[in-house]
Amino acid sequence: MPTPITQYAQPSDIPVYGISEDAISGIPPEAVEQSLRGASSMIDSAFRSRFTMPLFTVDQATVRACCVLAVYDLLVVRGYNPAAGADENLRLRVQDANSWLKQVASGLMTPDVTDSSTDIVPGTDATRARVVSASSRGWNSRGETSRPPGFFRGD
Repeated sequence: MPTPITQYAQPSDIPVYGISEDAISGIPPEAVEQSLRGASSMIDSAFRSRFTMPLFTVDQATVRACCVLAVYDLLVVRGYNPAAGADENLRLRVQDANSWLKQVASGLMTPDVTDSSTDIVPGTDATRARVVSASSRGWNSRGETSRPPGFFRGD
């Protein structure tokens, strides 16, 4: 069984989905980690109504939402100026992330996640198709019958 995810993004994801490394360069790494954990907890509160927690895998949309929410928290503490052009962009991204979380919670959007409701882990044999059938009814793999035609009792 894989390890549950408790934090949906890593500090290395922030420059990809959140903001440039320069913008948060003076923020202590512990604060970045704490902000990512807080954003992950916020995501959990939206996902909890749809999925069995904890989650084992999440998609890039979830990682992105986590980064956007975490960066917003970090920059608000540092100093957020809604009149600045880039800060307005950040505010709009947070609104988009929150809207997406509401859509997930209401069932309008479904992220590609693996929850803990099953033991099936993506990429394992358990996710491959399996055929279950009754007895062969007298036919072999070449299509030849070993019984006379018709239905037989006992099958």
